[in-house]
Formats: sequence, structure tokens, C-alpha cells
Amino acid sequence: MGALRQRTISIIMFVIMVFSCFTGMTFSVGAETSGEYEYEVLEDGTVSITKYNGSDTNVIIPSNIDEKKVTAIGYEAFFRLENITSVTIPDGVAEIGYSSFYGCTGLTSVEMPDSVKTISCLAFRGCIGLTNIEIPNSVTEIDDDAFSCCSGLTSVKIPYEIIKISQCAFADCTALVDVTIPEGVKQIDLGAFLGCTNLKKVIIPSSVTEIRYNAFGYYQEVNKVGDYEWKKIDDLTIYGYSGSDAERYAIENEFEFVSLDLCLHPDTEIVNAKEATCTEKGYTGDKVCTNCKTVLEKGVELPSLGHEDDDNDGICDICGEEPKPDTDCDKTGHVDSDKDGKCDTCGDVMPEVKNCKCICHKGGIAKIFYKLFRFFWRIFGMKKVCDCGLAHY
Repeated sequence: MGALRQRTISIIMFVIMVFSCFTGMTFSVGAETSGEYEYEVLEDGTVSITKYNGSDTNVIIPSNIDEKKVTAIGYEAFFRLENITSVTIPDGVAEIGYSSFYGCTGLTSVEMPDSVKTISCLAFRGCIGLTNIEIPNSVTEIDDDAFSCCSGLTSVKIPYEIIKISQCAFADCTALVDVTIPEGVKQIDLGAFLGCTNLKKVIIPSSVTEIRYNAFGYYQEVNKVGDYEWKKIDDLTIYGYSGSDAERYAIENEFEFVSLDLCLHPDTEIVNAKEATCTEKGYTGDKVCTNCKTVLEKGVELPSLGHEDDDNDGICDICGEEPKPDTDCDKTGHVDSDKDGKCDTCGDVMPEVKNCKCICHKGGIAKIFYKLFRFFWRIFGMKKVCDCGLAHY
């Protein structure tokens, strides 16, 4: 009976992971080619890379292709390219897509810019050469299995904007010994750190209200009849607060629990610091206890530096970029009176449209399905309003 229950739970976890991955996917049709890259043009005129055809081991992804800004690494763009050892992702990329670097076993270094918001399902699964990776604090979503089976990964620092550590996000990272979970995380999902056999200490901040089934402290093993069995990891200690879900998880699973209620904050560090640039604000960083993760002192926001052009050549002396005309839209707010999704003043895509994940803004097959649904809406006189506020018929 126990084996049947374990097998059922495993199947449910797999189905949930697959479903959650595919609901967020954007498929590419009619990809264009430029040099070593295939790409598709998104609705906002930017580019999603769909395939890399080059042979370089150290890949520096361009920030622009055919004079279009690169904002996404698409579905299986670098899938199983085992010869790649390092990847530099350019500033401006917001999404690292589904299975984009899946199975890049030779990959040892990944540089991500602060523009990245989403690391999609299976994005880096099986990248066994990665020993550490710096995930920028701009990231708000790490999807299911994003870093699973990265067996060389030794430490992980979860970004401060993350609310949920997704299902199996770091599963089977067998070398993982250090995980930093920041204040602000609310949920640690099913099997988030399942199979992390060397993870012996986990510090859970007070913000975590739910730790789901086998989030950590377990691994799977095939028995003599071919069934998977859950095995407990010896000597796991959970640090948390009395009465919290961390204490509940520790007690129910018979792990050692150490209360952080009386922590004296003997060791501190500065986290979340960011230097100001010509166009972006900086941050001095928060002072945090390294033991209980309590924020002891909040940092201060630093103003952007602004461009300097002393030689009047039209190029900034600091960043080397050509300054854009100052429309003050970022200060006064964008205006879209005609509801076309673009600012009337500067012409940029409205922030709420750019950040909207509704299918109506997607490309490829997803866009085709949306047009079919829209056809039926028109027939029956139905009105659909997107999450971003734009009306579609």
C-alpha cells in the first residue's frame, strides 16, 4: 500500500510539473535567421532567440539581432549543446525560456543580467558542470525543475523577489550544501529540494507559511521490484521559528528543529546591493543576519547618475550609449488614451502590457489559438478584457 501511495504521489508531481510548464510556453513558428541565430519577432517588436547554430564554446548572446532588441531566450534554444562552457546573457533579456539550456552538460558559467524576470521550466536541467550560479535579484519566478539534476551545484542564493520556490526547482542537486532562502518567500513547493542528499542544514525565514510534501530531507531510490521508495536524508537540521510551518514540517518528518526565536545576530552581511547606473537607480543593500536571515537594517535607494556628454559627441562618456530623448514618462507615467497598448508620448509598449502573461500577447501557436477564440467571441457578441486592461473582441 505504501509503494502504491508513493508511486501515485510521484505521478501527480510529474503531471503538475508538466502542466505548469506547458501553460506558460510560447511556441515559435516561421523563425528567421541571422548569422548563428534563429529567432522570432515578438508583438512588441523585440526578439526571442529560438535556436543557436554556432560552434563557439564561450557564447556571448548579442543584445540586438537585425537591429531588434533581444528580450527572451526561447524554447530549447540551446538544447543539449554539450560543447558550450560559458554563456553571457545580454542586458534586456527578461525571460529564459522552457528547456532553453536543458542538458548543456559542459556549461560551467552563466552570466545573467538584472533584467531577467523569469527562469522557466527545465531551463537549466541537467547542467551538471555548473558548480554555482548567481541568480540576479530581479528574478521574480523560478519555474518547476528549472535547475533540477544540476549535480555539480554546491550553493544557491534565492533572489529576494521570489515568493514561491517551485516544484522540484532544485531537485537532485546532489552536491548542494548551502541554500539561502530570503525573507519574503512564502511557499516551498513539492520536492523543491528533493534528492539534495548533501543538504544538511536549512534556515527557514519567518515569512514561509507553507512547506509542501518532501520539499527537502528526502530522496528516491528504486527497490528490488522496480518501485520508487522515499528515503530520509540523515542528519538534516531545520532552523526556523516556534509555531511556524518550519517547525511543523520538522516535527512531522522527525527532523531536528532549532528555534531562531532567540537569535542574537552575531554574524551579518550586506545583501541586495546594487550600483546606480546612468539610467537605473541603485541600492546600498540591506544588513541581514546570516543565521536567522532577519533584515536588521534596510538599505537606501541611490539616484540614477544620468548621462554625461562633455565632448558633445552624442555618446555618454560613462556608459558609451547614445542617450534617448528625455520624455519624462518614467517619472510622470505613460499615457495610452487610444488604448492601443503603446504610450502616446514616447511610443513604448505600456508596462502593464509588456508584463502581461495573457495568451493574447504571445506569439506563435499560442497567438493562433487566441485568434480562434476571438473569432467565437465575436460570433456570440462576447467581450474579453485582458488582465492588462486592453479590451479584445
